[in-house]
Amino acid sequence: MNLSLCSDRVAASVSGQFAKSGAWEDAWRVDRKRLVDLSELRDYIGDSSEIAFESFFDDVFVGVRCRGAPVTLLQFSLACIHALGKSSPKDFALSMDRFIGGESRQPAQFAEIGCVNAWKSVGPIRINRTPYGFPAIEDLWPLVQRSPCGLDEHHAKAIEFSFGGPCDHWIGLPVSGRVGPRAIDADLLAEALTLYAGAEIT
Repeated sequence: MNLSLCSDRVAASVSGQFAKSGAWEDAWRVDRKRLVDLSELRDYIGDSSEIAFESFFDDVFVGVRCRGAPVTLLQFSLACIHALGKSSPKDFALSMDRFIGGESRQPAQFAEIGCVNAWKSVGPIRINRTPYGFPAIEDLWPLVQRSPCGLDEHHAKAIEFSFGGPCDHWIGLPVSGRVGPRAIDADLLAEALTLYAGAEIT
């Protein structure tokens, strides 16, 4: 996961969010200005077997998903809290090296375009990688336009590039404007696809 590709477009992380079973609509948002104590984390995890965390760097975000026993998820959650506030996505990845293996040289396995914090409820657009990389924007745009996500103008949109590793992880880049109708912007989508179009991450 080459996080240096977008390092010049982000600010230091000040917030993040946890979600269980991919339910980002019900995410627990955390802020580095307020300490989260151990009891809060234990109560949140409960008897879950899977938890994910996203750290936000302006409108770019990095996510990691961990599966395991509650004690493993607690260790993972503590690491996420510790990594919150890193100055760049790359620094966050290095801090989470135990779980994602740092900056992998493997390409993204697939990508999804979705509505931020409404990923499941609206429904994402999955983009499979070919041996030659991701499809060109010209080939994707008709599918994007007629999809529920493409028709939605209420939520911010992002494209997530997903990677394997000890834990699944992803980087999300914005593909809609910050003001007005939040429709998917073809130029932003094309730019994001170009960033991660190569056959190998360097």
